[in-house]
Amino acid sequence: MSTIVWRREDDSVAITYCAPGVDPEQHRDELIARAKADKEAAERGEIHVPDGHELANADYLVHEPVAIAAAIPQDSTREFRNAMVWDPAGKKVVHHMGRARELRRDRLRALRAPVLDALDRDYNKAVGMKNDAEAAAVEKKRQALRDITKHSAIDKAATLDELRAVVLP
Repeated sequence: MSTIVWRREDDSVAITYCAPGVDPEQHRDELIARAKADKEAAERGEIHVPDGHELANADYLVHEPVAIAAAIPQDSTREFRNAMVWDPAGKKVVHHMGRARELRRDRLRALRAPVLDALDRDYNKAVGMKNDAEAAAVEKKRQALRDITKHSAIDKAATLDELRAVVLP
């Protein structure tokens, strides 16, 4: 399958996958032409674009097409797709580990939220029943969950697999 890689202003990438039999260079040119035509029509008032919104094809005007059929890292979980950036030296798409670390932290925060909610109920119940030992045990679990995003393994991770290995306690 052919791809077109578009570099965004923040160096992240947008990837267009072309259908089988479609020439990616011709498709790229068609996308850019369609985006320009839509922009001109909007400027003439022929297309209404609500305030705060952009044209659907606006990406093709602001993103620079940098490669066709570039090597795209395959991430079966898609967890780190927003960490992909264009590496001009290697002329390929790579995962930016700093961005991947932040994505992993965000994922861990989302996963821990319902667990923390349940532990909050357990803690309140233990305090209400004046069971200090149970309250202390629950608080220890809650603190471990709060600290997961500060885990040193996240900062030390050199690969996506090492990031995936950091899980909730």
